[in-house]
Amino acid sequence: MKKISIIKSVALMLCVLFALSSAWACVRHVKDDPKPTADPNALATQSSSEDPGATAGASMEPVDTAEPDASEDPDVTADPGATQEAGANESPAASAAPAKTDAPSNTAQPSAGQTESDATPAPSQPGATTPASTPTPKPTATPLTPATPTPKPTNTPKPDPVTELTWMQPENTYYCDMDFDGKDEKIELNIKEKSDGKKSMTVKVTVGKSGNVLLDTFDIDSYVKGLINNFNTGDKRVEIALSTLTGTRDHVTRCYCLNDKSTGLLKSSQKGYIETVIGNKVNIHRYLDLFGTWECTAMFSFAADKFSFEMMDADWIVVPDSNRWCTVSEPFYAGVYSNGMENLAMLIDVGTKLYPTATDYRTRIDFTTDTGTKCYISIEIDPHDRAVFEGGDSFSDCFSDLTYMP
Repeated sequence: MKKISIIKSVALMLCVLFALSSAWACVRHVKDDPKPTADPNALATQSSSEDPGATAGASMEPVDTAEPDASEDPDVTADPGATQEAGANESPAASAAPAKTDAPSNTAQPSAGQTESDATPAPSQPGATTPASTPTPKPTATPLTPATPTPKPTNTPKPDPVTELTWMQPENTYYCDMDFDGKDEKIELNIKEKSDGKKSMTVKVTVGKSGNVLLDTFDIDSYVKGLINNFNTGDKRVEIALSTLTGTRDHVTRCYCLNDKSTGLLKSSQKGYIETVIGNKVNIHRYLDLFGTWECTAMFSFAADKFSFEMMDADWIVVPDSNRWCTVSEPFYAGVYSNGMENLAMLIDVGTKLYPTATDYRTRIDFTTDTGTKCYISIEIDPHDRAVFEGGDSFSDCFSDLTYMP
């Protein structure tokens, strides 16, 4: 009986020892193993990427990747049956812990040229935790940049200065160094309607150096054309030429330039309007009353020794018109152009058709007869009404079909 009690006591002690051994094995297992995860390799990856201290430690000291064999722990391996029972009493999460852990992939030793401090950062303090990095959220949409309004210029930009032939328009402003002193003059053309219904035009030149304002105002019906150009390069002055119309065909071209001291405007005018410009010459177009009213042209330019807009050739050239002629109603003598030095004359019979070709508009009119003979007529022009006479007789008495434009 006593022997049985001893056996029971021994069995009870073995059970107690077994229970204590199992409990100790569980505590050791939980303490030594990292927090269980679903993937054993995930822990190694997280340690290498998020905990610099773990990487540094691994690179400084080689890690034995093999776990100690379970047989090295006498408390766990003393009884095979106890091991199985302990496994049965453990939670499923604890039993899933791996028996072997691979070393991180970035645990290589530093190269020969590196020191330990250069190769890896300093290990973290024991027990320190590295906060997990918070990913930056990606914007769902690109924010719209508010449109910046373009500032409006407060002043109109100053145009480039005139340095070559430039055609002018009313109500525009031009800048040009008219007196070659390095300062641009401001040139303005303004048209204003007066109280009586007529129009006036003002030429305004503001001198660049002194600021003096020089004006010329005159009546017009309409503006034709105008220009700025240095026609006469020798006088170091730039000229302005403006053509306007008053009435039916009363065209006038007015020309301006600064005087020697740039204190006033010099002026010159000519009947007719600017048609074309060829180099430093201006082709002026006008109407002349010869055998009726005819369109004529002549070349003009500025004199070299004074400010004067002058005709360069002796004659106005009549614009040919094969549909217009003059018929002789009274016979008269006309001079004939010949190749020799003879001063020939011929009688122009009644009914002969004449076509004007040119005139100096003072003493002579050139013409061609319907037979092709080139002749001329000596004339006189009344200084008051510009009426034309031949030999004291009015042209209206010599021709039957003269047409004068009003």
